[in-house]
Amino acid sequence: MKRSETKQNSGIALVFGVGALGQHYGARTVTLQSPENDAKDFEIIAKLNGLEAKVFLHSNATRQCFQTNIAKAAKALGAGDFLLLVFSGFGGCVPNFPSKSSDRPTNTWCLHDGQVLYTEIKSALSSFQDGVNVLVIADCSSSQENSFGTSEQKTTTKSLTKEIADTVYLANKDFYDAVSLATISHPAIHANIVWLHACQPNQTSHENAFNGLLTSAIKHQWKGGMFHGVYQQFIEEVTMVMPPFQSPSLEVLGGNPSAILQKRPFSI
Repeated sequence: MKRSETKQNSGIALVFGVGALGQHYGARTVTLQSPENDAKDFEIIAKLNGLEAKVFLHSNATRQCFQTNIAKAAKALGAGDFLLLVFSGFGGCVPNFPSKSSDRPTNTWCLHDGQVLYTEIKSALSSFQDGVNVLVIADCSSSQENSFGTSEQKTTTKSLTKEIADTVYLANKDFYDAVSLATISHPAIHANIVWLHACQPNQTSHENAFNGLLTSAIKHQWKGGMFHGVYQQFIEEVTMVMPPFQSPSLEVLGGNPSAILQKRPFSI
């Protein structure tokens, strides 16, 4: 249905929780406990805020599913509308090919049947209209090459080991190199985007017995909807309750990210 000029603003939540990886990653990956719980918790938050929530778990969270649903959301949402995009699972990385501007790897989200590169995600976000507000929450981290700090509790890291990440890339080198080449540059991003990463680039993210540590902190500070401040304050308070070995980082993109930072969390 075509959007009416007088239609009230609307919102969509796309939530991906992948705790079990497919054959693409080989047989040595462990299973995460938190992604399904994280996804269901964000589904509750989304629905309580009037968002149309779509949740994709494990084998249903494929690359095609991601691309198709992002494209549908980009067509459906206009200025003033809201997209909540959440991923909980393993993070990974692939070499930064073919760019020669940096030798740092490109981070990824590990969907069930293959990784989606950050360059792909940003390319997809460039298809959203000017004035659309987008919050991205990534409860994961890239592979463990230069991480520091250790957990004082029994936690599992939400990232592929470097050995597995390298093996997956080498087994699928032509595919990932082609994706990198196709998305290394993309149209300018016009939507207002705030991207909350679970940790700093030189850290790894963790899960406890039930949630990812980032999701757990978000739930704690949101207080079942009783938090009435704005994103700027909310993110600061989430950071304060995170452990010292995992500090969230914030990335802003697009036209006017401050349009989101001054709104109540998860509201349209």
